[in-house]
Amino acid sequence: MTEFNVLQEAPKGDYLSEARRSVLANMHRFVACAVRLWMAVESASESHVLGSPRAVRQQVAHFLGPVALHHGNAFVAALAAVAASSGQGQEELVDLVSSIRVLPLEKLVTTAAAVLKQPPQLVCHEDF
Repeated sequence: MTEFNVLQEAPKGDYLSEARRSVLANMHRFVACAVRLWMAVESASESHVLGSPRAVRQQVAHFLGPVALHHGNAFVAALAAVAASSGQGQEELVDLVSSIRVLPLEKLVTTAAAVLKQPPQLVCHEDF
Protein backbone atom coordinates (compact mmCIF):
# COMPACT_ATOMS: atom_id res chain seq x y z
CA MET A 1 0.00 0.00 0.00
CA THR A 2 1.46 3.37 -0.95
CA GLU A 3 1.64 6.45 1.25
CA PHE A 4 -1.01 8.12 -0.91
CA ASN A 5 -3.44 5.26 -0.28
CA VAL A 6 -2.84 5.45 3.46
CA LEU A 7 -3.59 9.18 3.41
CA GLN A 8 -6.80 8.62 1.46
CA GLU A 9 -8.03 6.13 4.04
CA ALA A 10 -7.30 8.32 7.08
CA PRO A 11 -10.17 10.27 8.63
CA LYS A 12 -10.16 13.99 7.81
CA GLY A 13 -9.31 15.11 11.35
CA ASP A 14 -6.11 13.05 11.24
CA TYR A 15 -4.70 15.02 8.29
CA LEU A 16 -4.38 18.19 10.31
CA SER A 17 -2.93 16.54 13.39
CA GLU A 18 -0.47 14.52 11.30
CA ALA A 19 0.61 17.64 9.39
CA ARG A 20 1.06 19.55 12.66
CA ARG A 21 3.05 16.69 14.18
CA SER A 22 5.29 16.49 11.12
CA VAL A 23 5.93 20.23 10.94
CA LEU A 24 6.68 20.48 14.66
CA ALA A 25 9.01 17.47 14.52
CA ASN A 26 10.95 19.21 11.74
CA MET A 27 10.83 22.67 13.31
CA HIS A 28 14.60 22.68 13.77
CA ARG A 29 15.00 22.71 9.99
CA PHE A 30 12.81 25.81 9.66
CA VAL A 31 14.69 27.56 12.45
CA ALA A 32 18.06 26.59 10.95
CA CYS A 33 17.01 28.05 7.60
CA ALA A 34 15.73 31.21 9.27
CA VAL A 35 19.03 31.64 11.15
CA ARG A 36 21.03 31.16 7.95
CA LEU A 37 18.88 33.70 6.14
CA TRP A 38 19.17 36.06 9.12
CA MET A 39 22.98 35.75 9.05
CA ALA A 40 23.15 36.22 5.27
CA VAL A 41 21.16 39.44 5.21
CA GLU A 42 22.86 40.75 8.34
CA SER A 43 26.22 40.59 6.61
CA ALA A 44 24.81 42.31 3.50
CA SER A 45 25.31 46.05 3.50
CA GLU A 46 22.81 46.87 0.77
CA SER A 47 19.59 45.60 -0.78
CA HIS A 48 19.63 42.45 -2.83
CA VAL A 49 17.11 40.16 -4.45
CA LEU A 50 15.22 39.51 -1.22
CA GLY A 51 14.98 43.19 -0.31
CA SER A 52 16.69 45.36 2.25
CA PRO A 53 18.34 43.53 5.16
CA ARG A 54 16.01 45.24 7.65
CA ALA A 55 12.89 44.20 5.72
CA VAL A 56 14.04 40.59 5.38
CA ARG A 57 14.87 40.31 9.08
CA GLN A 58 11.47 41.77 9.92
CA GLN A 59 9.71 39.20 7.71
CA VAL A 60 11.69 36.33 9.27
CA ALA A 61 10.69 37.53 12.75
CA HIS A 62 7.05 37.86 11.66
CA PHE A 63 7.15 34.33 10.23
CA LEU A 64 8.54 32.80 13.41
CA GLY A 65 6.47 34.89 15.85
CA PRO A 66 3.21 32.91 15.68
CA VAL A 67 5.09 29.62 15.80
CA ALA A 68 6.98 30.73 18.92
CA LEU A 69 3.77 31.96 20.52
CA HIS A 70 1.57 28.91 19.85
CA HIS A 71 4.16 26.12 19.80
CA GLY A 72 6.72 27.40 22.28
CA ASN A 73 8.06 24.00 23.34
CA ALA A 74 8.80 22.92 19.77
CA PHE A 75 10.29 26.32 18.97
CA VAL A 76 12.63 26.35 21.99
CA ALA A 77 13.66 22.75 21.32
CA ALA A 78 14.39 23.70 17.70
CA LEU A 79 16.49 26.65 18.90
CA ALA A 80 18.45 24.32 21.16
CA ALA A 81 19.02 21.84 18.33
CA VAL A 82 20.21 24.59 15.99
CA ALA A 83 22.47 26.10 18.66
CA ALA A 84 23.98 22.69 19.44
CA SER A 85 24.54 21.80 15.79
CA SER A 86 26.33 24.98 14.75
CA GLY A 87 29.42 26.22 16.50
CA GLN A 88 28.99 29.70 15.09
CA GLY A 89 26.05 32.03 14.79
CA GLN A 90 25.14 32.06 18.47
CA GLU A 91 24.92 35.86 18.53
CA GLU A 92 22.70 35.83 15.46
CA LEU A 93 20.46 33.23 17.08
CA VAL A 94 20.09 35.42 20.16
CA ASP A 95 19.46 38.44 17.94
CA LEU A 96 16.78 36.52 16.02
CA VAL A 97 15.02 35.37 19.21
CA SER A 98 15.13 38.86 20.69
CA SER A 99 13.51 40.27 17.53
CA ILE A 100 10.44 38.07 17.99
CA ARG A 101 8.28 40.56 19.86
CA VAL A 102 5.42 38.18 20.69
CA LEU A 103 7.73 36.03 22.82
CA PRO A 104 8.35 37.79 26.15
CA LEU A 105 11.50 36.84 28.04
CA GLU A 106 9.48 35.39 30.93
CA LYS A 107 7.61 33.04 28.58
CA LEU A 108 10.88 32.08 26.87
CA VAL A 109 12.51 31.16 30.18
CA THR A 110 9.44 29.24 31.39
CA THR A 111 9.21 27.37 28.10
CA ALA A 112 12.93 26.58 28.11
CA ALA A 113 12.59 25.10 31.60
CA ALA A 114 9.66 22.95 30.44
CA VAL A 115 11.60 21.77 27.39
CA LEU A 116 14.57 20.83 29.57
CA LYS A 117 12.28 18.73 31.78
CA GLN A 118 10.61 16.95 28.88
CA PRO A 119 12.13 17.56 25.42
CA PRO A 120 9.83 17.07 22.42
CA GLN A 121 10.69 14.60 19.69
CA LEU A 122 12.68 15.99 16.78
CA VAL A 123 13.38 14.29 13.48
CA CYS A 124 17.15 14.75 13.42
CA HIS A 125 19.47 13.88 10.59
CA GLU A 126 23.16 14.68 10.32
CA ASP A 127 22.66 17.86 8.30
CA PHE A 128 20.01 20.49 8.87
